[in-house]
Amino acid sequence: MKSFRWMAHLYRTASEPPDELFEKVVRRLQITGEMMRLTVFIPGRLSELGWCERVMGICREYIRNHSASGPCINTGAPKGSADRCEPSDLSVDAIVQEVTPQAKLWIPNELYNELTSRIVEFIGEQHLD
Repeated sequence: MKSFRWMAHLYRTASEPPDELFEKVVRRLQITGEMMRLTVFIPGRLSELGWCERVMGICREYIRNHSASGPCINTGAPKGSADRCEPSDLSVDAIVQEVTPQAKLWIPNELYNELTSRIVEFIGEQHLD
């Protein structure tokens, strides 16, 4: 249920369905296995739309700018200087924290539209309206 909660606030408006209906749809998505199918669909579609490559690019840039393998723009020290860590010493958490805001902005609207269409179609098939 939590995996789609983040998406719900993007689409909810003054004419939004009540929370009970939202919860009912989410439960039905889970019970029928449609939630799992959508969850499996998302990463592949993100990759097809080029999102993964863009995110990998900003990860590489972060590593270059925050490790000894990159240009030492902060200190002016030569590449590989001892005052900067090795790329393998950078924490994954630090990279994720830095990259996540931009990565979220880059999620293609096309994916949101496809997910919305699939969920609306599912609701119609399940007679949940």
